[in-house]
Amino acid sequence: MTRYELSRRRFLHSAAGIAALGAVGGLVRTQSAYAASPTLSADGLSARSMAMHIHASFSEGAASMEAHLQQAQQTGIDVIWWTEHDQRMSAHDYRQVVHFDGLTEWENGKKWTWKPGSSGSFSSSGGGIVAAPVSPNDTGAAALEIHGTSAGSALATRSYDAVVQNALFRTSLDGQTLEIDVFPTSVGWDAYLAVLLTTSHRPAREGLPAGRYRLSYRVGGTGAPGSRTRSGTTGVVTLAAPLNQWTTLRLNPAEDMAAIWPWLDGRDAGLYGLCLQAVSRRKVRAAGVFDFLRFTRARSSGDLPLATQAELMGLYAPQFPAVTQHPGLELSGAPTHVGWYGGVLTLPDYASRSWTASALVQLVHDSGGIASYNHPFGSGGHPLLPEAEQEKKRATVAANLLSTRASGADILEVGYRDRNGVDLSRHAAVWDSCSRNAIFLTGTGVSDDHAASNWLGQKLNFVTWAWAADSSQEALVDALRAGRSYFGDPAKFRGTLDLLVDGVAPMGSVTVSDALQRSLRVIAGGVPEGGSVDVVTGIADLAGPTVTDPGTTTVQTIPAAAFSIGFVEVPVDTSAPVFARVVVRNTAGVVVALSNPVWMLRDLPPDGIPTPRQVGSSAS
Repeated sequence: MTRYELSRRRFLHSAAGIAALGAVGGLVRTQSAYAASPTLSADGLSARSMAMHIHASFSEGAASMEAHLQQAQQTGIDVIWWTEHDQRMSAHDYRQVVHFDGLTEWENGKKWTWKPGSSGSFSSSGGGIVAAPVSPNDTGAAALEIHGTSAGSALATRSYDAVVQNALFRTSLDGQTLEIDVFPTSVGWDAYLAVLLTTSHRPAREGLPAGRYRLSYRVGGTGAPGSRTRSGTTGVVTLAAPLNQWTTLRLNPAEDMAAIWPWLDGRDAGLYGLCLQAVSRRKVRAAGVFDFLRFTRARSSGDLPLATQAELMGLYAPQFPAVTQHPGLELSGAPTHVGWYGGVLTLPDYASRSWTASALVQLVHDSGGIASYNHPFGSGGHPLLPEAEQEKKRATVAANLLSTRASGADILEVGYRDRNGVDLSRHAAVWDSCSRNAIFLTGTGVSDDHAASNWLGQKLNFVTWAWAADSSQEALVDALRAGRSYFGDPAKFRGTLDLLVDGVAPMGSVTVSDALQRSLRVIAGGVPEGGSVDVVTGIADLAGPTVTDPGTTTVQTIPAAAFSIGFVEVPVDTSAPVFARVVVRNTAGVVVALSNPVWMLRDLPPDGIPTPRQVGSSAS
């Protein structure tokens, strides 16, 4: 009896037991419509779904940890790896002061611009940089004046939004205070000045809709100075500032959020937007001057942000018990971003040294973790490029990966439907070029989600499934090291994939044999009805960085119906060294999942076989 057959018997036995529990009302049901019975691999492990590249309130997007956890629970994803940008957690090179010397000004070579706007109907409105009055606290020689008078009884707002190069003000509000000097010239019951902060997206709760929570710090208006009130997802903090004199306003957003919405933890909120306003109604003039904006981030030094993140993980764990959380990082201080999974995390010091991708990978390895080479074609959102341009980029990226051996990384992000103008097939092709050269990279599928609002419906929605005994960090990292994973689109595929060579070598493994033909067992469950599984093989001839062609061929297409017993045996010509992987397509021919490869070599590769990929190791 093979290990697969034994595992299949265990699975059938387990399924019968679960059915019996359901019959007597003992089955615990999750809140997800996607929950499924445990599925076992060829070596008796379970498939654990992972959202591996996720950004929340410490990064530049609008997401919160809470919103991501709600998405994971709703969509039936087992594990979240928090991979915030490290330099954003540390607020490295972030804006410290805005002097209002112009609508655009620079600090450390980075631009800050105030973009004017308005809403509602005015009889008159305006604003701009003025030479007087200027705050005595500031060394600058100018300030920003804003005014407006509504045309009727409805609110009208004159505004200036902060547009900041590289979003170098967006990070967690934990320990963050803002100070700004204000000189009101016309405020009252029907007119006020405001500093409007937009914070992270939150799920629907306490009768409020999902959305971004906002804090409006006001001088004037209907609130009493010192009061905090809320209207839905907008909180109002009214502050005292006498007319025609300078006053420093001190804003503590995390503290104010916790006071206004007691069910929220204000530390799980990022500063996403900042806007200065003059708001008028009933034809009452609102006017004043702003100057000398400064930021204090008391908890951005050392590893304090990681400590806050750990506290938030603990806070949310009982609220989302079906989702396992693990801390990770996206090391973003070099042009190539490096994902960090497992080991002991620390935030690199970018102030005292510069880092290369290979140095960041070494940092991860020294900590006991594994490193991912992230978004190999770049992190932008460029529309899909013409075929010829995509091919040119593929060749360039492949040559770089081969010449640097992927900077020593263990993982390559492959599963993007398209990213920065390059489609999924080219992402897979550069991975295959590495496989051709015995660069043993575990491919993963990720979303790089910064929004936390629509995990399944967004274009970049891939997740990775790891074959592991449990969802512990150690078990998942071991699976990734060994290539015991597959990835795909969870909106279109919730099945399983595995490979087994000659009955002993599982997906991800590297074996050496002088046999001219070997047996590849393709194990697949949940292949879409009418869909198929492509068996892709490639030459593993160590062609080197000057040969960027992946050297792959689809040798067989297996219809979904052929997997009625769970697997199909495929003979593979191994008269030359090869690697093999599989691709699942739905009935429309759309790729919905990809396996990791197995290597069937004829000689040991020059650098040997990594221990986790050797048959018989604890990881395989």
